[in-house]
Amino acid sequence: MAINTSISANFITYLENVETNAYYGGPYLYVDFANNSVILNGETIKNPVFTIVLSYDTIVEISTSWLASSGNTSSANILFYIQAEDNITGTGTYVVGSDVLPDDNNFTALFAVASSDLSAWNGNYNTYVPSGSDYKPEDEVLAVNSPSITYKYKAINNYVYLIQTSKQEDGTVTQTCQVSWFASGGNDQNAIIGFSISGEYFTFFGEKWTGDVQPVDYNFMGTTQPNPPSNWMVDTLLALEGAEKSAEDTAEDAIQAAEDAAKDVADGSKDVVDESKDAADAALKATEDAAKDAADDAKDAADAAIKATEDAAKDAADEAEKAAKDAADAAKDAADQAKNAADAAAKSAADEAKDAADAAKHAIDSIF
Repeated sequence: MAINTSISANFITYLENVETNAYYGGPYLYVDFANNSVILNGETIKNPVFTIVLSYDTIVEISTSWLASSGNTSSANILFYIQAEDNITGTGTYVVGSDVLPDDNNFTALFAVASSDLSAWNGNYNTYVPSGSDYKPEDEVLAVNSPSITYKYKAINNYVYLIQTSKQEDGTVTQTCQVSWFASGGNDQNAIIGFSISGEYFTFFGEKWTGDVQPVDYNFMGTTQPNPPSNWMVDTLLALEGAEKSAEDTAEDAIQAAEDAAKDVADGSKDVVDESKDAADAALKATEDAAKDAADDAKDAADAAIKATEDAAKDAADEAEKAAKDAADAAKDAADQAKNAADAAAKSAADEAKDAADAAKHAIDSIF
């Protein structure tokens, strides 16, 4: 059965520093493959280009790209591997602003399920923001009381809650839970945060910004712990590094699995094509041989017909020649017979005349 590509999907994304190979959080991404549209960090991408690279029963590859020159805040060229409606992975290049896309892939997108049930993360989070090389309390609260979220006592509108589930090689199942909201949805700021568990408390880390450019470094964090110890940020950051490493491994495994699946299908398709070509070549050769045999048979029949015609013509000519010769001989015989008859008649007349003359002479001689 062919894969359904008339679908839309949400993605949790990661950006890679190609120099250090370190992964960090990327933009929120929504792709509608049915209508060829893209939403990135709450903004609809202008003039995206969708191209089906290959399509088989078990995998479809779709290239999606856009340019900052079209009026977007970024440029990207992403190849999506679709193996099922809930098994989609993207990899490619991405850059903010009008810079040129990098040569090496630096962008990974992992399929995630959208949900409105945030109850697993209910709590009041004391928030922190950067202060020099450290973080300081912001004296603000992010409150999660599913399905509502408030920040600075204002409701967060049109947020997107995503759950990305991964299965490690050892069978361990992990989940990445992310909430994002944007000014385009009626909020005072843009934010993308990821939740985690730290002991008996919940924490989050992410980025918060205004304007078009999403920060690269984490600048927004929070914890439900009322009076966290001084090292809680270090512990959280270490846990976050472990989560990022897990995300990196998951992304690499997912991309490799998708690439292997595409290669297997392509190799299988090549074998089918080769077999079809061999069968077509054999059929063509059999057809050519049959045509040659038929042509040879036709030539033999034509030669035989020509020879028979030539023999019949020669026999007819021989018979005609013989008939003409016989007629000529008969005519000669008739002429000879006529001449002989004429000669005989003339001789007889001459003899009779001579006899008459002689008789007359005797008669005269007798008178005198």
